[in-house]
Amino acid sequence: MLSSAAALLALACPCAAQQAGADIAESQSPASRGVRAPDRDAGAVPGRGPVPAPQPDGGAARRLALVIGNGAYRVITPLRNPTNDARDMCDTLRRRGFQTQCHENLASRDDFRRALRQFTGQLGRGSVALLYSAGHGVRRGGRNFLLPTAIAPGSADDVERDSLAMDEVYASLRESL
Repeated sequence: MLSSAAALLALACPCAAQQAGADIAESQSPASRGVRAPDRDAGAVPGRGPVPAPQPDGGAARRLALVIGNGAYRVITPLRNPTNDARDMCDTLRRRGFQTQCHENLASRDDFRRALRQFTGQLGRGSVALLYSAGHGVRRGGRNFLLPTAIAPGSADDVERDSLAMDEVYASLRESL
């Protein structure tokens, strides 16, 4: 089944997960409804910007985000909103103190993997990692896949071969944290 999807995944040390989740839930983009979210910087300190979530040892968790917006599909139905939603999410996350890597219209599985490797290479123990992806996704055999924009599936096997499995994403994130 082919569907348009936006996925949000946050992995973190337990101390920072609650704060990171609250920040994101408060600031998710309503751009797909044609409405701009109000700028909320309640967690910011005047002159210093957003306050990172505290660590048990008193330090601040490093907060990183990988944001992907795929809408310019070449063979399957193109989508209007994913790139706008991804841009809005990148802006929001930056204001919330996340170091962000923002990608649009990743054309291949290799492009997805390259972005994921670059992202996980910056993570470390105690980091807060957030992944936001907007675009087409499919579920096959109990597994979820993110579809690149150049995918031209002729069969269900093509989807598995040419797209990025979310279980691969989860494994990469777990190994890096």
